[in-house]
Amino acid sequence: MNIDDFSCDDIDECAADATNSCHSSQICNNLPGTFECLCEDNLELSANGECVPVDPCAEGNHNCPALADCNAIAISSGDPGDPNFQCSCQPGYEFEPMNSNNSIIVCADVDECAKHQHQCSGNEICHNLEPGYECQQAECAQLDCSHSCENNTCVCPEGMKLDDTEINCQIKDSEVDIMCDGDSMKVKKLI
Repeated sequence: MNIDDFSCDDIDECAADATNSCHSSQICNNLPGTFECLCEDNLELSANGECVPVDPCAEGNHNCPALADCNAIAISSGDPGDPNFQCSCQPGYEFEPMNSNNSIIVCADVDECAKHQHQCSGNEICHNLEPGYECQQAECAQLDCSHSCENNTCVCPEGMKLDDTEINCQIKDSEVDIMCDGDSMKVKKLI
């Protein structure tokens, strides 16, 4: 028997009617005598054998600015050029352009005091922190009380009480806000 009379043909395990162990999200690549399961570009093999988007956040392959968190997202179009991450500034910070053409973006401190996004009462002063803010008890000289101030708190004459701003006085059990301005009085209906 001549050895040339015998030859082996490779079985294509990736052929349409063949069976292989590749997950439906994987690409089967036939090799001589075997096969391999691959993932497309920008995809990686997960623990359960599926091809999933590469997590650029875990890999550190993103361009989020300092003080921003990277969040992995699914690739929407399948185009490998599509970003598969999203940046979001940490609490107390917001995106802000660093130059005139907006080509450099940073996470900058939100000034909650200047933007009136704080919970300080009328007898407190808002001080911006990075990040956040703090409320400090105001001194009488800093308060804009409608009537008078004692011990760093606005006070009202008898028969009146402070409204929700803790600066203006209103008649007790009334739905109007009365503010004295010099020798005149302003009356505002409360909603």
